[in-house]
Amino acid sequence: SYFAAGGAEAAFSETVVLEAPQLWWPHTLGDPYLYTCELRLVVGGAVSDLSSFRFGVRTTTTYLHHETQGRSFDVNGIPVFLQGGNWIAPDGLSLSTSPSRYADEVALHARAGLNFIRVWGGGVAERPEFYDAADENGILVLQEFWMTGDNNGRWGGQYDYPEDPDSFLDQSANVIKMIRHHPSLLFYGAGNELYPKGKSPRSEIAQGLQQIVHELDPDRLLILSSMDGGLEGAQIAEHDDEYALSPKDGPYEFLDPQRYFMENNPGLAEDLILSFQPEIGASSMPVYESIQRMGLADGDAPFPSEDETNIPPLWSFHSFQGYHTRRADGTTYNTVYAYGAPTNLAGYAARARLACHAQYKSLMEGFSSKMFSPARNGGKSAIVLWKTQSPWPSLRGFLYDWYLAPTGSLEGVQAATGGRGAFFHLQLDLGSMAVTAVHRNGAAGYEKTEVIANADLFDLYGRHLYHQDFNLGIVQPNSVVHSAGGLDWPANITSLCLLRLGIDVPNMQDNWYWLRRSNDRWDEDFSELGEWREGRVGPDVKVQAEVVMLRDYGVCDLILILSVVRGTAFNPYITVRDSAGGRILPLNFCATTGSPPIVMLEGEVAEVGLVVGRASRLMNEHMPHMHSVDIEFWAGETISVLVDNYLEVV
Repeated sequence: SYFAAGGAEAAFSETVVLEAPQLWWPHTLGDPYLYTCELRLVVGGAVSDLSSFRFGVRTTTTYLHHETQGRSFDVNGIPVFLQGGNWIAPDGLSLSTSPSRYADEVALHARAGLNFIRVWGGGVAERPEFYDAADENGILVLQEFWMTGDNNGRWGGQYDYPEDPDSFLDQSANVIKMIRHHPSLLFYGAGNELYPKGKSPRSEIAQGLQQIVHELDPDRLLILSSMDGGLEGAQIAEHDDEYALSPKDGPYEFLDPQRYFMENNPGLAEDLILSFQPEIGASSMPVYESIQRMGLADGDAPFPSEDETNIPPLWSFHSFQGYHTRRADGTTYNTVYAYGAPTNLAGYAARARLACHAQYKSLMEGFSSKMFSPARNGGKSAIVLWKTQSPWPSLRGFLYDWYLAPTGSLEGVQAATGGRGAFFHLQLDLGSMAVTAVHRNGAAGYEKTEVIANADLFDLYGRHLYHQDFNLGIVQPNSVVHSAGGLDWPANITSLCLLRLGIDVPNMQDNWYWLRRSNDRWDEDFSELGEWREGRVGPDVKVQAEVVMLRDYGVCDLILILSVVRGTAFNPYITVRDSAGGRILPLNFCATTGSPPIVMLEGEVAEVGLVVGRASRLMNEHMPHMHSVDIEFWAGETISVLVDNYLEVV
């Protein structure tokens, strides 16, 4: 306690020692534990004012990794593989949003299994409410300031921007003071794609920022640029690890999935050292209901042709990028039309959802397969998607759309990481056909694991076609282990198959793929799935669903139980609705149950815990009126389950 005479001003400081504190971790390494500190001002024996804040206890270290030869980080002494996304702004007009929207957007990143957000230098300095959400969800953050090569002279604008360095530095200092106490804040960046060193940022800005960070937040790194490498990047002789994260970013297009495994730097020069990849990504597609809400699906709505020469004007306005996928030889194919030519916009959107799922899953799994590997093998310490959210209703680059509805891109990333809190993942190397185990966690309690994996092939009817076991031996923490031999795909199986990779590890779902192979190579023809959706081939599907509301279940709002009575249930999409039929967004899944499996065979039962977003709770007095749950499958009828009948179950 401290005392001050009436009318006097006084400043107090106090050092508090926590004995054996619980540590804050990114969610991929542990629990993001937060303490609450409460301050009281007592006048005359009564509390006159009260303030509280939360904080976490953790350490960070940054260095050039001895294997990848690029920027890397430890949290609490444990290496962390950064799986992240670029954040632009929550709203293109206001540039900020409500605390509940921040909470929902950041939680969707955690649902996808991402543990890192880069607040892009061409956007904003984020608010404390954003950092509160990152603290809660165990998401690390790179906060860049307001400079980008697009207007700082590299590709446009002037090198003397910003014109008033004193004002810029004052605002930078204010931002640092505002956010420096957040455990989620990992490091600072002066800006996006600034170059060259010594000229961008201008010397007054560069030296001023370095001095401010040294004085106000000396334990955090300031990196001046995300990418150097010469004017256009990719010149390793023009890269300085103390100035920039990477000599090149991108590419920004769909790549043939196997390239993410076979190439050191997918889509870029093979001889570059690209340990920390600050930007890579491509198209994304909202679900059909969101496309309708955007006003793109009125009447007999047009959609892009296979050659993408007839892009509707409104699609171009909303930044449609396209789905031509580039092979290693430079030729391309349209990955949406690989599922068969759609006959309407709803069919196009459904195919694009699968295309995005497969693309982003391959991207994330390919980069994970190079985690902390030697630089000569394309070793990686960070992969940051371009981008994971959008400040307006767009058709390019996001994991969830403007309305917070998850997309196929999010589902693909989640399938590749295992989702929130997952540290162990089993995957197929699409280049070598090896089965690969990725162990991302070296923290105490996450010891080495002996892995015996199994692979099973099924046709669309759920008939079992092939089985193979893989003994991967001991998988150490923070390591990647590939099987000695690859999947021996039978030569006589040339139709589209569903591949299941499984392992006896608690709380780890099977990893499913839809693949086709002929003449000892991957086949890009998935038209059988399109025909199945339209009822021309494939099994008849019947799924039963029921909702259980358990008041004591914990963090789940509802428990959805799915039972496959007949056929193969594929690619479910769950929507919670209010009594007017509107969507309650966003929707997350409980960590205790996980997300619904993308494939369920006949006779299988899945239990899925549903959690609605914070904004929906606030608008509906902490519990939205959930009228029904819709479950749409790739083929078969959409199931709608009324929730009202289950709200009294205890």
